[in-house]
Amino acid sequence: MRKRLLILFIPLSLLFLIFIGPWPIDTTHFADTEYSRSTLRGINDSAPKISRGALKAGMSVMDITPPPRVPLGGYSARDPKENEGVLTPVYVKALSFANGKETFTYISADILLPLEDYVNAVVEGTHLPRANLFFTSSHTHSGPGGYQEGLVAQMSLGDFHPHYFQTLVQQTIHAVNLSRSRLKPAQLSYQRMRLSKEQVAHFVYDQLNKGPNGYPTLHALQLQELNSKRDIATLITFSAHPTFLGRVNKKIHGDYPSLLVSKLELSLGHPVIFSIGAVGGSLPMGLGKPPMDTVDVQLAQMESMSNEFHDILFNSLNIRPRAVNDKVKGDTFQTEIQWQASSLEIGSLVSEVQLPSPTYRLTDQWRLSPLMINGLFHSNTSYLHALRLGRIMFIGFPADTSGELAKNLEDWAAKQPIYPWVTSFNGDYIGYLSAQKRYSEKHYTVRDVNLFGPWGGDYLTEVAKEISLKVSQNPL
Repeated sequence: MRKRLLILFIPLSLLFLIFIGPWPIDTTHFADTEYSRSTLRGINDSAPKISRGALKAGMSVMDITPPPRVPLGGYSARDPKENEGVLTPVYVKALSFANGKETFTYISADILLPLEDYVNAVVEGTHLPRANLFFTSSHTHSGPGGYQEGLVAQMSLGDFHPHYFQTLVQQTIHAVNLSRSRLKPAQLSYQRMRLSKEQVAHFVYDQLNKGPNGYPTLHALQLQELNSKRDIATLITFSAHPTFLGRVNKKIHGDYPSLLVSKLELSLGHPVIFSIGAVGGSLPMGLGKPPMDTVDVQLAQMESMSNEFHDILFNSLNIRPRAVNDKVKGDTFQTEIQWQASSLEIGSLVSEVQLPSPTYRLTDQWRLSPLMINGLFHSNTSYLHALRLGRIMFIGFPADTSGELAKNLEDWAAKQPIYPWVTSFNGDYIGYLSAQKRYSEKHYTVRDVNLFGPWGGDYLTEVAKEISLKVSQNPL
């Protein structure tokens, strides 16, 4: 009997170790790995279409507000997830760029993040190459869910609702096509701005450093019709999670991006697009505090933050300045870079990225079996997307990307003819990305939701540099 039990115990134990763990954490530097070499070979062998010509631009907006009972997306702990009404409508916005040879469309939706089913359906419905559609989102945690099947998606997005999924897809396709039908000769104006320490203290709470800190860069792109000087659109990104409204909220709301955009659109008289930037580990600040417990307080914090942000952004862009909040009176963002163009290079590259071995940590030395993570959460490949508009290089990451990594790209690009513009959530999701130097810290953003080991963030940042260099080559 004991022999039979022993014979049974040994293979079961081996199966447990193989598929459950623990496995040792792999600390090998990414430069010494085959997954890195394979990814770089793929980038080197790629041939992105890059062309130069006179700029045209077109903009469109479509409503994607769901009906009652479609789940809210954003918090796994929100239960039940079905929405009970609407506090603000939510939209999908498409901004198309062309130069007579190629046309690319930048898409931002008021959802948590675009995922595979949605992206594939939009690509198929528009009959466009994947590289011609650049996906982002506002990352609101009180927007619509129900648009992705699967157990993991269900945790944050609720049960799949096929009718709403089709509505979201069709509205996005319509937005893309409409923006492309509205192309007009245009001039582009770009600013990269830096928050002061005082402004960071008003707007961003850095969870990792436990205080007002975080990634201080703000990007802004303005487009005007070349002949009439009429405004087409303004695109901005910011790097604080839209999480003023917590899991107790049961109504659809675009969070602070929705309020900020509404105020800017009223003042400017033209569409404004908001996309989330390098958002990993950053919370918004309002009334001097990160989000509080009750919806009423959260709404007041959101209103305060969006008012202050609107006013100093106006002043920084030199658009009909208005009085600003007394707490930051007379303050503006420090403009680091200004650039204009009406004729430029455009190009795009979607590059497959071979990922490190998955790492869900049990202790500082041990992890769950990577076979389990691959089976439940993600395969061993993802991708980065680079979209070039002259010197501007939009870089779409498949993750909550940390501001430290985005700043690394900015510092590197200071010696390149590139202005890197990082967005998160490009149509895939692999968790949080942070710098290797943070890996030993006791915080969930670098432990529980950092799923690809100590070097994952640094590795994808280096891949982003290689992709950017590839797409910044001279046009054909």
